[in-house]
Amino acid sequence: MPCSRKRTDYLRHRFAEQDGRCVWCGKEMFLTGEQPNGVVRFSLGILTKREFRERRATREHLIPKSMGGGDGITNIVCACAKCNSERGDRVRS
Repeated sequence: MPCSRKRTDYLRHRFAEQDGRCVWCGKEMFLTGEQPNGVVRFSLGILTKREFRERRATREHLIPKSMGGGDGITNIVCACAKCNSERGDRVRS
């Protein structure tokens, strides 16, 4: 299986396992797709463009790759883009 396909499968697996919620903040996320013109209706209301970008689902390494963490399913969770970027390469407790 190509690497990019495996990464997508891991993300989809974790997204489903976490009920579409960020592992860190618990907010609802979008798995894929672009925001259409106008506003996006969400189960919790309407999102702005900024909120939409922040709630995009991303692959999060529990142990960052810079600290020796791997790409295996046991080291990958699904986090919103905002939490993932705020965390950087630190191990979160």
